[in-house]
Amino acid sequence: MEKAVLWLYENDAELEMPYDTKLGALLYAEDFKNSIRPSMFRELNVIRLNGNNAVHGKTVNQYEALHSIKNLFRFLSYVSVYYSQRNPDIPPFNETFLPSGEAEEKATAILKREAEQLQSELDALKESLKKQQELAQENEALKKQLSQKERVVKDQKPSAHYLQIGRKKIFGFAHAGCETGVLERSAHRPWGRLT
Repeated sequence: MEKAVLWLYENDAELEMPYDTKLGALLYAEDFKNSIRPSMFRELNVIRLNGNNAVHGKTVNQYEALHSIKNLFRFLSYVSVYYSQRNPDIPPFNETFLPSGEAEEKATAILKREAEQLQSELDALKESLKKQQELAQENEALKKQLSQKERVVKDQKPSAHYLQIGRKKIFGFAHAGCETGVLERSAHRPWGRLT
């Protein structure tokens, strides 16, 4: 409505734009008020009041909204008839072209279900990611433990037991009838004697 009123001020030579260009001031300007019927002025004022209520968070019920739409239709029909170069054919107002709200409710319900499904999938993915991160941390800790143990084993000197086993394998003592494979050194055999 505001655009149509501004268009009238810009294109009708009899209307002079007031200093205050708010919609209320444009409607209440004497030039404009005198150019339309009083019933149309009341209709435009109803549109303005309902629009202000809606914009500022006050509730506008469906009947008030429908009444405002009908008033706007009449005003735009007036502008079309009186300011067109051709005489337009304007059909009567038809409420069936207005959305009933059922489609919006269905769409809202579908969107809500999809949002819930997506949220549950997101929660599952977050849980899976959390488990993967925990496993990765556990894996990293195990790698560090293994690395430390490998360093300890590498730095350790072999014990006497491992040396004995190694000598058995190298020198073949196990099959020569020797149980222990330990060399005993004696004074008369400096290289040692097998016991």
